[in-house]
Amino acid sequence: MLSPKTSRLLPDVLSGEEIETLLALPDLETPFGLRDKALIEVLYATGMRVAEAGNLSMPDIDWRAGEIRVVEGKGGKERIVLLGSHALGALEIYVKQARAVLMARCKNTLAATTDAAWINGRGTRLSSHAIYMLVVGYARQAGIEKNVTPHTLRHSFATHLLEGGADLRVVQELLGHRSLSSTQIYTRIGTGHLQKVYLEAHPRAKLEQAT
Repeated sequence: MLSPKTSRLLPDVLSGEEIETLLALPDLETPFGLRDKALIEVLYATGMRVAEAGNLSMPDIDWRAGEIRVVEGKGGKERIVLLGSHALGALEIYVKQARAVLMARCKNTLAATTDAAWINGRGTRLSSHAIYMLVVGYARQAGIEKNVTPHTLRHSFATHLLEGGADLRVVQELLGHRSLSSTQIYTRIGTGHLQKVYLEAHPRAKLEQAT
């Protein structure tokens, strides 16, 4: 009998509860908290890579359509990602209430005119590394025992979309994968969801309760 091939290590995926826990942590009474809440919302809502989030600029945001134009690092290819209502709302609050406050901390007059979306404590563009460490820090604060990085939010985005019934090719387009095989890994992640659906749907999947 042939033994099944060992699959490559599957990435960690956050549950809906863990996502909510992360989003509840930023202090919304501070400019940094408003920024961080919006940043986590956008990462999870769009599935953007951390470098793409770090490069995000204000002209890339289409507020009316609820979309972001993403310029991929490899070859400068562009794609459109979608903002859900929660991410769009959090982003709008951050831009209106906190972004200018953070930019005012910049001591360099030229840098103070930046069109960067995410602003750091010095009033300039928040780096990809800083975004990475920000997500890691909130995950530790939340007590989540998984290996949580911005890429974990990307994995969770894709997995939750597929579990919700999204077409694989739509997820491929949103993630910016050139090959469908890169996206197919997510079809192997949600085994718990598949088992739940199977147990609920198949007439002979479980024993009847004894009376």
